[in-house]
Amino acid sequence: MLLCIVSLFVYAEDAEEWIPDANLQQTVSEALELTADEPLTKEKMLQLTKLHAWKKGVVNIQGLEFAVNLTELELAGNPIKNISPLQGLIPN
Repeated sequence: MLLCIVSLFVYAEDAEEWIPDANLQQTVSEALELTADEPLTKEKMLQLTKLHAWKKGVVNIQGLEFAVNLTELELAGNPIKNISPLQGLIPN
């Protein structure tokens, strides 16, 4: 009998690399009901359908482009100057 052992390493990209705003990370994690030890991933962003980030101190919305199933978004009260990450989420 031949026994083969295979080790698989999955590269988990740090959320800070693709969603640099800590306040947005926290708000998204809360919306997805992630536990403190559960990482925020691009794959989990696919589950995000609603995000209410009213007055959360969000400055940079980079990373929301991965929330392709987002249907409801509230960003009022945040000093956001660049909304280009949302461009791909708006249907033509």
